[in-house]
Amino acid sequence: MLEKRTVKANLLKKETLNAKHMIRELMQTRYGKLVKRAARGERAPPDLLSSEEERIFAGVSAFSDAYQSLKKDVLQGRRPTVKNEQEHRTAILRFVEPVPAIIGADMKPYGPFQAEDVASLPVDNARILVKQQLAKRIEAG
Repeated sequence: MLEKRTVKANLLKKETLNAKHMIRELMQTRYGKLVKRAARGERAPPDLLSSEEERIFAGVSAFSDAYQSLKKDVLQGRRPTVKNEQEHRTAILRFVEPVPAIIGADMKPYGPFQAEDVASLPVDNARILVKQQLAKRIEAG
């Protein structure tokens, strides 16, 4: 424990505040870039995002797509239709490592899984498991 009045304590306090400020700025910048990409209908490169950012971006992207569709319908004088395609998209995976039970992006429980198990999971969860090299995607043919 450092005495609150020492030079070292004051420097540590300043460094902590500076680090928090830099993290806040970095997170705000990343957030702004992701929202702009979603608004333009672009996909973010998954290799540049953390798994948490991927999940968030999938939600923002789905919202943006649905809103653009709503806007198009309104501007063309059609009755607006709102679809949520995200909740029905799944991918087939073959697990290469044991994975404990998870809650999917659709809020349903999945697993637990053993190596060589095959399962169909929401695309968002599948992408994360493949990225973490816990499973391999199987192409339906």
